[in-house]
Amino acid sequence: MLLLIMSAVVWSGCTKVQEEEELVPELSFSFNLPAMPINLDSAAVASPTGMVLALDSTALAQALEARGYLPGQVLGVSINKATLYCSAPVNGTYDAVGSVQLLLAAGDAAPVTVAALDPVPAGAQTLLLDLNGPDVQHVLQGHQPRLCFRMVFDGPLPPQSSHLLVLGARVELLP
Repeated sequence: MLLLIMSAVVWSGCTKVQEEEELVPELSFSFNLPAMPINLDSAAVASPTGMVLALDSTALAQALEARGYLPGQVLGVSINKATLYCSAPVNGTYDAVGSVQLLLAAGDAAPVTVAALDPVPAGAQTLLLDLNGPDVQHVLQGHQPRLCFRMVFDGPLPPQSSHLLVLGARVELLP
């Protein structure tokens, strides 16, 4: 009899745990946009408009489709990673760079700052940019999305250098 009572208590405890562990649908996810190789002309990137690069307009749609979501379920999108790697010259650093700014825009809309770094640390070969967090859903789903890349220099920079920009995004969804 005692064994029967104990098994009933244990069984009721197990069902309660199972009820509490119901899976909640995923309400957000992160993904990486395709890495962007940048051949930098120091004169172009230092101009007030910066260097303008086209963004992959299908990246968000592909990420949604891969996870079984529809574009109408998106509540917002923010950039959650912005990393710039110096690939040439070999062992090159960002010592001559005082600050970096990344802006996103679509069509003729004004660009919004999504990441920046000011000041750039001495000796850095990789820059982890500080994120500003604005909603960029309209940019990534808009017509002709583009990235504006600006730098301010503290010293001489090679006339040509190569870099790799990696951006990640976080998507918030309707349940």
